[in-house]
Amino acid sequence: PVPTFPDVNPFVDNNWYGLGTDNQNQNTSTLRLDHQFSQKDQVFFRYTHGTNVDLVYNNGINGNTWPSTTDGFFNVYAPTGHTDDGVVSWTHTYSPTFFGETLFTYSRDYHIEGPGSGIQNIASQLGLPNPFNAAQPPPIVDIGLPNFNYECGCFLNIARAKVWDWHENLTKTIGRHTLQFGGTIQYEHDYTLPDQQYTSGYEDFGTLATSLYDTHNAPGSYNPTPNTGSDAANFYLGVASYLAYANRQAYLNYVSEKALYFQDNFRVNPRLTLNLGVRWEYNSPANLSDKSLTGFDYNTHAVVLQTSIDNLVRLGDVVPQIAADYAALGVKYETPAQAGVPANLVHPNYHDFSPRLGFAYRLTEGQHYSVLRGGYGRYYYPDSLRLWNGDNQFSVPVSGTLQNDPNLGGVLSPDGNLNYLLRSVPTIIAGQNSQNAISLDQAVGIAPGKGYVAWLDPHSPSSHADMWNLTYEKEIATSTALSLKYVGTHGANMPQYYSINDAPSDFAWMVNTGQAPIPGYLEQPYDQVLGQVQQYRKTGWSNDNSFQVELQHQYSKAYAFQVFYVFSNAFRAAGDGWRADYVWSPNVFLPGMLPSDYQKADRYLNYQRDTSIPKHSVKWNWVGDLPFGRGKRFGGNAHGFLNALIGGWQFAGDGAWYSRYFNLPTGNYGDFNGVQVYDKKNSVLDCRSGQCVAGSLWWNGYIAANKVNQSPNGVYGLPSNYTPFQTPLIPVPANYNQIDPNQDPLFAYYGSNSVCVNLASKTYQTLTANSPCLATGGTLGYQLTGAEIGLPWPKNIWNPQSSNKHFPGPNEWNMDASLFKEFSIGERARLRFNMDFFNVFNRPGTTMPSSSGIITKQVSDNLPRVMQMTLRLSW
Repeated sequence: PVPTFPDVNPFVDNNWYGLGTDNQNQNTSTLRLDHQFSQKDQVFFRYTHGTNVDLVYNNGINGNTWPSTTDGFFNVYAPTGHTDDGVVSWTHTYSPTFFGETLFTYSRDYHIEGPGSGIQNIASQLGLPNPFNAAQPPPIVDIGLPNFNYECGCFLNIARAKVWDWHENLTKTIGRHTLQFGGTIQYEHDYTLPDQQYTSGYEDFGTLATSLYDTHNAPGSYNPTPNTGSDAANFYLGVASYLAYANRQAYLNYVSEKALYFQDNFRVNPRLTLNLGVRWEYNSPANLSDKSLTGFDYNTHAVVLQTSIDNLVRLGDVVPQIAADYAALGVKYETPAQAGVPANLVHPNYHDFSPRLGFAYRLTEGQHYSVLRGGYGRYYYPDSLRLWNGDNQFSVPVSGTLQNDPNLGGVLSPDGNLNYLLRSVPTIIAGQNSQNAISLDQAVGIAPGKGYVAWLDPHSPSSHADMWNLTYEKEIATSTALSLKYVGTHGANMPQYYSINDAPSDFAWMVNTGQAPIPGYLEQPYDQVLGQVQQYRKTGWSNDNSFQVELQHQYSKAYAFQVFYVFSNAFRAAGDGWRADYVWSPNVFLPGMLPSDYQKADRYLNYQRDTSIPKHSVKWNWVGDLPFGRGKRFGGNAHGFLNALIGGWQFAGDGAWYSRYFNLPTGNYGDFNGVQVYDKKNSVLDCRSGQCVAGSLWWNGYIAANKVNQSPNGVYGLPSNYTPFQTPLIPVPANYNQIDPNQDPLFAYYGSNSVCVNLASKTYQTLTANSPCLATGGTLGYQLTGAEIGLPWPKNIWNPQSSNKHFPGPNEWNMDASLFKEFSIGERARLRFNMDFFNVFNRPGTTMPSSSGIITKQVSDNLPRVMQMTLRLSW
């Protein structure tokens, strides 16, 4: 689309703002039948069918909102689905002290996500390689515009599930004992087609094609001069790297749950009741009906297959050429028996018992009585299928990367060295002669160190949470109660990935070994045929301690309300699967940075506050009668039509206020100067993009010195003594705009994290104006950029104390409200009218601060006010 801010430089900031349209169509139909056969038997049946169709324009990946192209090919997201649910319940009274409920449920769910372009082969229309003929838009990235990519993240995936449940719940009263017992049997069949990532190709224009070759490179090094070249120029010239993923087909998973429970609710005396119980449950491990699951044998370096390669090819999970290329590399295969694991690769857990303990004690009697309650329980839960198959789907041999990127060196480069596109004239131009840049017959990306293995730990204990609470409740007035509660939770055996074969960054490799990087991917410590090797383990944990205060007024005197305050400290070291919580191998760190003990390394890397859970939150809700109509304050004498029109209206609503955190960015490695939170006290005008945008300074993020209250295109209104919490290793000086590039040898490196590594002594230093690395023909060091230094986890190698820290962000609140009334139509029919207001006060809300510390007023945090009106007729 045409820019809405044509004066803004798109290399600096967004030059287009518009509505992010989200069209939704939801339909639900429900049928319920109730019948009482006798005084002892009652049955009900319910069936529900629902559909959902969604079309989202201006959609991006990882929370970005990027404009949709006008042809609808890119950045349009289209999820759709339907559900069917059925329930049959039979309640039978055996005797006055013995009754039970038999419940059978069946549900069927279908959900598909994908691009709005449907089944069009867009890559072929653009002249781009698409060896699998996939019908989804290929991501086109690193095009030089920092706020835009052709990358919706709309990978095709399908989830289809069928679940059968049978529950038997029995209750027997014997004297002061109320016994509850029963069981559950559940069978689930899941068809899960995981994200078909990059099956239509992936074009990356960050190729260095227009960068300048650095003449100060050490022998065997082929690096660009920092701050030269343009990805946008590469894009318009058509110089890209290409890849496509071979993705496995659907997981056909059959799992089951079986459980038995018994509980005794024992009334010791009129004041004290005890709850004593236990639950046994069994959650079966993953079990694929077509035996296509892959595993790994750590001792023999062999991939474990449930079935043969030929059968996986027949199922469509393996591309023959990719399997042959892996075999040529020397990848080994074993059967489950040879690996010493069960046929479905994971040992079951049959001994999961959960205690249930509780009590309730009436402290005081009388009109305003008080009660003390407490309890403890353990709760097991099955694993999320997506958290492990999201990575297992890319495991050897069911997945492989078809790649054409000469910059990677090795077999992908004509001369075997890195950054070939920096040093050569391109022969493939995107859209002109790139249709066959990659093909199934030439799986050139299958190279030593390129394979990926992710497998389930065969001895995986069941994940569980221990929960305990202590509550004090007191009636402080008629129909009004105050509750004080402490709640603790400890999660254990939570899943996370343990990575044992990572290739270090060039920087870590050189400082650790004193050697120049080896072209390709041959630096892994465990296996140099395979690449990343990651085990899905049950080693994570979490802790939460919460204090809650609740004030509740039950409906009386024409109103009711609840107000909650919760103080929570939540920490975790797992639970987010492939999104986070990895334990990396020590070789990617500098010596002494990572503890050698696994548990200590896990705590160092991952145990941190869960910022998705507010530390402080207040929630409230209410309902009240409006004072209009007969017998009310206004219109108390109204009759007939007037009373029907103005009387009986009710007003209800709910809202929430909560605290938030922001995390420190980790892209800079200079001196850590401390964090200062200003709390919106400083209004600023940010003109760095060429378009001045009003905002406020929340904290001292990094703003280059030549932009601090300086023209042109600076940030105005900053404190005169403004000091960023951290800068690049070579920060931009305040007089940058007046520097002669030919007179300052550091000019090309300002704003970068370049360092000089002395291979002989395994030491490094920051570049200075008289650094040997900058001397003509200097060979004493190795130049790096921040991207090469950066490590993919919170703790960076320069200032561990500067990251993995969370600081208070702006608080947020919102409120919804409803006005409604029910009209009687004769004796058998009723008509209810609702007028609902979401974000009733139309609050824009405060966005979180950026990495530069500024909260912009250009974007709202809350959605705008929405009003909907509803009529419901029942008879």
